[in-house]
Amino acid sequence: MKFQLSLFLITFTALYALAVYYVWRRGCQYLSFTSSLWKRLYWLLLIIAASLFPLGRMAELLFLPKEFADNLVLGGSYWLAILYYLFLTAF
Repeated sequence: MKFQLSLFLITFTALYALAVYYVWRRGCQYLSFTSSLWKRLYWLLLIIAASLFPLGRMAELLFLPKEFADNLVLGGSYWLAILYYLFLTAF
């Protein structure tokens, strides 16, 4: 059972990371950043957005204030919807 859960988590994390990377690459092409500073800021924004949902769920498990965890989960949920939309429109 632990092996199956570990395999699922590794696979899901890898696919999620690849989707975020793909959106980053296509976004850089579309926005045609000339400076590496803008690319880094865009990457940082995507990393923060991609981390919101898992951090919110961990905050719930760590018994942090409910409002804080709910806001993280809400922001992460919106990010997942945006990621899905951007991934579909990038093809």
